[in-house]
Amino acid sequence: MWVLYWSTGLGIPVGCPIAPVIKITGNQETARKMNTHIDINAGVILNGRDTIEGVREKILRLLLEVASGKRTKAERLGHYKLGINRIGVTL
Repeated sequence: MWVLYWSTGLGIPVGCPIAPVIKITGNQETARKMNTHIDINAGVILNGRDTIEGVREKILRLLLEVASGKRTKAERLGHYKLGINRIGVTL
């Protein structure tokens, strides 16, 4: 089984038709505004509410839960589309 991690600063409602997407942000404002879209708020490290190890454990726990059938927020919201803006070399 494939599980994708998507790190985002501004938050983006993205999903993938062939694999669950776990969205992670380090931006507290994005985590607050896009609560229904973001699976993991890593910004809690910056304000001292959690540690790197604590967030790592949350990510690992969620990975195991998703691999066992738990749906990510993107899946629950029905976000299954993925767009590729460019194909080929960009100069």
